[in-house]
Amino acid sequence: MDSTFDGDGRVTTNFAGSSEEVLALAIEADGKLVVAGDTSTGTELDFALARYNPDGSLDSTFDSDGRVTTNFPGNSAEASALAIQADGKLVVAGDTDTGTDFNFALTRYNSDGSLDSTFGSSGRVTTDFAGSFDVALALAIQADGKLVAAGGAIIGDGLDFALARYQGSDPSELQVTIDIKPGGFPNSINPKSRGVTPVAILTTATFNATTVKPSTVRFGATGTEAAPAKSALEDVDRDGDIDMILHFSTQSIGIHCDDTEGILTGETFSGQAISGSDAIRTVCH
Repeated sequence: MDSTFDGDGRVTTNFAGSSEEVLALAIEADGKLVVAGDTSTGTELDFALARYNPDGSLDSTFDSDGRVTTNFPGNSAEASALAIQADGKLVVAGDTDTGTDFNFALTRYNSDGSLDSTFGSSGRVTTDFAGSFDVALALAIQADGKLVAAGGAIIGDGLDFALARYQGSDPSELQVTIDIKPGGFPNSINPKSRGVTPVAILTTATFNATTVKPSTVRFGATGTEAAPAKSALEDVDRDGDIDMILHFSTQSIGIHCDDTEGILTGETFSGQAISGSDAIRTVCH
């Protein structure tokens, strides 16, 4: 056993349910381990994910305690497969019990453990094949970013192979780091405000924000809404690098009450597509 992994090479994690199990494992580029399975609440099963640091400790940057559970409408949901997209988002596949049948069930999470609101309905997708028993057992990501889930479906009197393909993330789109309302937290936005919302594109070790063409940038609930009213180059995060700061009319960005994320898209001067997102908190009176 590897003694550098939690002292004795073994780790157990409780989700405060009556029982849990892991059915899928993936390793991120930074060496962190992500596992997916299910947890029992006593009355139903929910998707359950945990992310561990290389030393076996739970990663506190993943939903604050290293653990995430996701419920689907219906009685139970079990995760059986896990894949990591090129942009770092996590995709999980399994099945959900609707009360009358079982369907393919997929979820996609941002790297911080929050559900990706751009995927399906609030981060969840379900697929029915023939109104009976459908379960996804494997998941793969194509070179073009599309997701393929595979498993079984009862068709008539027999259990058949079942595959479904979904739109994923374009691997040609470069993920960048943005900061909504730099210097502030929790990035509160009043959708009715007549002011502007500042958004910074940050220069990092792998991306130079000064290469972004401001006229191509859009920001809002889906990343397609508002063009910047103005932009400037400055060291926003005071780390010695030059970043880009853009200001958007708040009433034009399409943010509504209960939205939890703002998305920015655009291109560099060389035509490279970029996108980034940051958490927000809406203030509605």
